[in-house]
Formats: sequence, structure tokens, C-alpha cells
Amino acid sequence: MRVLTGLLRSAQEATAQFTLNIYKLASTVTSVSNPLELQSPNFYGGGDTPLADLLVRISQEPTHTAIIISDMVQSKPGTDSSTLAGALAQLANQRPQMRLLGYRSHFEGEYFPENKTADWHGKIPLSVSQSLPGSGRPFYILVVAPSVEAMIQVDKYLLSRFPPAHTFNPTEPPIIVDKIDLLLDDSKEVPWSIYSRPTRDVTGKRLESTFLLKKANVESRTVLPLGFNVQLKSPIRPGRASQLSWEVTKATWRNNQFSSITEARIPIDGDLETNGQRIRLRLTLQNPEVNSWDIYRVRMRAGGANLDVPAWVTDWNTDDDNVVGNGNRTYQLEPLVEAMTIQISEKIVFCEYILTIGRKG
Repeated sequence: MRVLTGLLRSAQEATAQFTLNIYKLASTVTSVSNPLELQSPNFYGGGDTPLADLLVRISQEPTHTAIIISDMVQSKPGTDSSTLAGALAQLANQRPQMRLLGYRSHFEGEYFPENKTADWHGKIPLSVSQSLPGSGRPFYILVVAPSVEAMIQVDKYLLSRFPPAHTFNPTEPPIIVDKIDLLLDDSKEVPWSIYSRPTRDVTGKRLESTFLLKKANVESRTVLPLGFNVQLKSPIRPGRASQLSWEVTKATWRNNQFSSITEARIPIDGDLETNGQRIRLRLTLQNPEVNSWDIYRVRMRAGGANLDVPAWVTDWNTDDDNVVGNGNRTYQLEPLVEAMTIQISEKIVFCEYILTIGRKG
């Protein structure tokens, strides 16, 4: 209640920044004219919580910023995680900014389990204290903003005043590439040399590096081993580092002119180091012609089913909310965050990379 009333008060104080409308989410979405209603226990005695329906409704108002305060339990007959994923996909098409903030609080009251496959479906008297860290009942703030500027405004005037225990941001790049290096193996001669140090372009967003083929192999292709120093905002699933999605185009500089730009494919093999801070990739490249340069433009995405949910989401998740001992967990939080990851995070371009390779005569 402290966070809820505090957010409302902050929004009312920032009237120059926001036009505030309050709605109650239950079986239907209804307008709230008197904010004092939020302090009444009866306000929270509604029926089902159609979270998927709400996301569809938000997608129909693409210029509005929505702040949802909820336990994030999808409770509507006939719906499941696929329904929620579909609603998120519709919302993701609007390309909004999105952020999920997790909190815990004291809870004293009745809880209606959503695990319909359990032997018992009655209500549970629940008393969950936040006297110890991580023991309170989870609740969440889901923010959907139409632009980066709108999210910054919400963060400045509202969210920064109420720091969460955890945050998941599906619309930020899931992987941050800090540096790309040539991996040198002392056990054998490396056919590549660094022609220019990896740099960022003037925008600071695109990485560029150039390598020179010392001598061409008998084979028409040569493996270029690269190390990508990364920060993982979302963990990569085990064994999936080589499955990153690469969208590649290629042009060749020869005889003082560029060839036309064409789509290209670069076979990749690689893995993630155990510390999770470097991805090692081995790129199999067509050898450039003598006295020419091949320029590859790569747009990197995480790709389908390559990202895992953050560890805190797994810790806060339960698949059986009929058990009193799971009162400090959220029923099927993991499928909700997985849906956000699949529909949004895995499709974001997290790195643009210009790779130039040359071969002298």
C-alpha cells in the first residue's frame, strides 16, 4: 500500500508532466473517480484478473503510458500462458518501452489459488510477513511507455522514488557487447592479424574491426576466432551461444570500387565462457580475393529460445499456489517473463558490427 499510495501521490504532484487516469482491474476495467477507494480492502475484492485482456487494451492506446500494479497472476477462466503470449506479441508490435519491477510486502488475508489441477481449489488464509528479506508476498509494477523519452519521464518522477527488489527490462538489449578481440592461439599459427583495433563508430553503438588474412589456405574458407566481451542482461541458455541470430550483408572493395551489397551467411561455432562475460565465436569466412576487402555488416539478435529468464524470476516463481508455503512466490511468473523474452527481448538488435577482412597479394 505504501508504494501504491506513494506512486499516486507522486503522479498527482507531477501534474505538469502527467494527465492521470486511474482504473480498477477486475473482471472488467472500470474508472476510479475517487483515489481514496484504493485504501479500502473492498477495492481488492474483485473477481478474475484478465491480464491478457488488459495488455490488448493497452496496445490499442499506443500513445499512452500505462502503470499496472498487480500480483501478475493471470486469473481468467479459459486463459493460459499462450493467451498471455499472444497479447504480449500484439503489444510488442507497437515497439513500446516496458519494465517489470518486483517488490515484496506484508500480506494478511485470503488468497484464491489459480492452480486448477490441484486436488483442492478453496481459498487459503495467508499471512506473509516481510520481517525477513525475501519473505513477503510479491507484487509488481509493470510499466508500458510509448517511447524512451516517456519511460525516462516516468522513471524520473515516479519509479526512482520507490526502488524495487528486482527489475526486468525486456525492451533493453539483452546482451551488451563491450569489446571484440581476435583470439590468439599460441599452439598454432593464426592466419589472421589485426589490421586496425576494434572501435566504435561516432554514434557509439556500432562496433567496427578490420583483420588481414596473412596467407590464404588451400581451402577457400578460413576460420576467424573472435572473443566478444559482454554484459548479459538476460542469461544465455546453456549451449546456445553459437545459435545467436546474425543478419548479414556483404560488399567487396576491389579495383577502387564497391560491389553491390548482397545478403550473406556466416557459419558460426562458439560457446559462452563459464564466467558469462565472454562469448567465443569461430566465424567461417570465404577467403577474400587477392588485393581486395570484404565488408560484412552484421546485426546481432539473441534468436529464438536462446535466452533464459533471470535467476530472481525462477526464485519468485511457483507452479503450485495451493500450498501455504508458496505464499511468498508468484504463480506462473516464469511463463509471463518467458513470453516477454520471446516476444520482445530475443528480437532486439543488441549489436551492430562492421567486420572488414582483407587479403594482400
